[in-house]
Amino acid sequence: MVNNIRKIMRKIYEKNNSTLGILCFISRFFLIITLKNKNLNDEMIEAMSDHLKDKELSKKELKKIKKEIVLFRLIYKVRPNEYFLYETSRRTPEERRTYISREMTNGYYKQINDFDALNIFNDKFLSYKVFNELYRRDVLYVPSDDKKNEFLEFIKRNKRFVLKPVDGHGGVGVEFINVKDYKTPEELFEHTKAAIPYIVEEIVEQHEKMACFHPQSLNTVRVVTFQKDGHVSIVWSFFRVGQGDSNVDNMTSGGFGAQVDPLTGKIITDAIDYRGDKVTHHPDSNIKFKGYQIPDWEGLVSTLEKLSAKVPSVHCIGWDMAYSKKGWELVEANGRAQVVTIQVLTGEGFLPLFKKMAYLCNKDEEETDY
Repeated sequence: MVNNIRKIMRKIYEKNNSTLGILCFISRFFLIITLKNKNLNDEMIEAMSDHLKDKELSKKELKKIKKEIVLFRLIYKVRPNEYFLYETSRRTPEERRTYISREMTNGYYKQINDFDALNIFNDKFLSYKVFNELYRRDVLYVPSDDKKNEFLEFIKRNKRFVLKPVDGHGGVGVEFINVKDYKTPEELFEHTKAAIPYIVEEIVEQHEKMACFHPQSLNTVRVVTFQKDGHVSIVWSFFRVGQGDSNVDNMTSGGFGAQVDPLTGKIITDAIDYRGDKVTHHPDSNIKFKGYQIPDWEGLVSTLEKLSAKVPSVHCIGWDMAYSKKGWELVEANGRAQVVTIQVLTGEGFLPLFKKMAYLCNKDEEETDY
């Protein structure tokens, strides 16, 4: 029932946007009964702080934005941050309907990918076991205190290493550790116990052609592939790089993203930060993003074709790949790759792509609003 009402409200608003006020009021009610209003106010405050802090707006303009955020949360399923990143307010109704929100991707990924197989990607240690030949580095899984002796042996071989929560995402919980910062190996192990279960990894020594932008962070390429019946294609890709004192390249941790041409491996856009603000050159190294050639792109494509074949029931996968002095290495993989960054970079909605992937996976071609 709620879906039908949402579609009706969307049609009403798109025909007559002067109905914003009353539709916003109705939206609040439906967001409450569908339990999607719980964090909306906090998300709205945070998003407005991020995206409007440098703008001088009247009370009337701010009021309109708040109403649109509430209404669009229901009728287009965009969260407050997506409302700003996709510039939803200024787009035509036809353009808005081409964008796919993070909430909507869950429904499409259920059509595209075998969710029973996603544990391989949700658990970093399982990913390592399946794709171990492409890690090219020392990795240890620590599920409990019983692995203390193996941990102590690991830190003998690796005086600096990275610790990652097994189920972590977006760089949350990642810690770069230097053994010399602790009085004894036992003290170091005690420090890590709060993060159990975790994996520890030898630090990737990245190639200078990737490190040159920002040597402090491991800079990667996010490549999203779609495979069906043995054929693998790249559906989108972008370069990720950190800045300042950050050790990670995630945009949520202050990094930048720039679109990469899937055919050539060349960066074809300026970079953006988590707010969608553009930069032409990296602020630390002053290297220009647009036009930069990612090294050994053909080798990366060949590698991903082999990796994709290992889990044929998961058709769409996001691969985070680092180019080291040993060649391409898998950092991690994701069976539900986020689509926010690429839609912001291209200024285009990717809903038609998701519908096509769902159709090719022999799912119902009928349009479904998730």
